[in-house]
Amino acid sequence: MIIFLYGDDTFRLYENRESVIKSYKAKHGSGFNFFRIDACPNDWSPSVGRGALPSVIAQVTEAIKSVSLFDEVKLILINNIFSNLQTAKDLHELFTKHKIATSKEIVILATHSGTVTQARPKELLAFLSDSKNLIRNFTNLEGAQLQAWIKKEVATLGVSFASGALARFIAIGGMDSWARIHNLNKLANYSKNTISIADIDLLIKTETEPNVFEFIDALGSGRKAQAFSLLCGELAHGRDPYYLLSMVMYQFRNMLMVKDFADRNISSAQIAQKAGIHPFVVKKMLSATARLSLIDIKRLYQEILDLEQGTKQGKRDLEDGLFMLALS
Repeated sequence: MIIFLYGDDTFRLYENRESVIKSYKAKHGSGFNFFRIDACPNDWSPSVGRGALPSVIAQVTEAIKSVSLFDEVKLILINNIFSNLQTAKDLHELFTKHKIATSKEIVILATHSGTVTQARPKELLAFLSDSKNLIRNFTNLEGAQLQAWIKKEVATLGVSFASGALARFIAIGGMDSWARIHNLNKLANYSKNTISIADIDLLIKTETEPNVFEFIDALGSGRKAQAFSLLCGELAHGRDPYYLLSMVMYQFRNMLMVKDFADRNISSAQIAQKAGIHPFVVKKMLSATARLSLIDIKRLYQEILDLEQGTKQGKRDLEDGLFMLALS
């Protein structure tokens, strides 16, 4: 069985992915047959370098061949499945070889951030997009759909909008779902019952967003003092640490792809096309990554993944982890 989640709205994609995992764990309580794998570029191990084991393919192969304990269905999550072309090709061959599409013992949960216009190879895309599979495309919401989604999220927080407040929130509440959720939580905690236009104007600082990217740039460029200072400022202004972590993960994943392409002497225009990143952003990342080796970026990205996993498992404090990351 195949579940394929993709789209530009990474918050709703993430939310749906976690909902699938939660439902699986509720039905199969042992947790021994759930595998979480990130298909990062080049099947790398940050402590050793490119080509080190265990590779993505090795991890997926082991998960497929492992003996299912308690006679449970196995759930294999593969994040960022199109991150690396060769890995994606190998995954398609592996899925075909083990007849995953018709398997009743294995569920593949595959995710891809962004549209599938540039997703390659086409064979894997066709395999995942087969009409027999469960497929969801999380596009960025607009108009009536955006209003309905915000109203639903507000209702789950136990508050509502005063007259005119919803329109004001849509105008300045954030450019993506991560920012909107962060601001809705902040408003709900402050307003208690009804969110007013005055509450929105008071709590949502429309010019703080660039600081997030300054923090990421400082982090990626090794400017520890600036990264630490910016992180302090973001948290002091109420920025949700989970939002910061999600943005850092997204940007570093892109930096990893850009650096890998650049090291192979691929032009910035081709990088933008292959990675599905805006050319202006690619140029900024090329400048930032010029001061770092591919191994340095891999190490930082692995630290970010470890922090996310440790936080989910309750083993690490997220804010402390972000500060350690800033000073690493």
